[in-house]
Amino acid sequence: MDFNQEDIDLLHSAELKIQTDWKSAASELLEIKTKGLYRIYSDTIEGWCEMRLGWKRQRLYQVIGAFKTVAALPADLADHIEDTKSGEELKRMPVADRVAVLQSLVQKGKRISTQALKKEM
Repeated sequence: MDFNQEDIDLLHSAELKIQTDWKSAASELLEIKTKGLYRIYSDTIEGWCEMRLGWKRQRLYQVIGAFKTVAALPADLADHIEDTKSGEELKRMPVADRVAVLQSLVQKGKRISTQALKKEM
């Protein structure tokens, strides 16, 4: 696959966005994976992640998995998920229970955290 300067610039811009917050990171990672931009530096996305971000394979897939879980929520609830650990905890929860649990925590004015999610279940 051939890459042009625009692809390289897009990848470098995405790498900067990845450092901002976990939801931006996950979104950018999915785009990089889909477009194959990681191939500018590595044969695999895992190799690129370790080389360019210092992330291990496990971290890469934790961020992506948590993001996909949160992205499936209604936007007003997804906005309350502040970190990947909370997204991972939601992923462990039955899909049918996620919205109700989050709504309950939000109505109580509680911060959405791994501990709060575990207690609410």
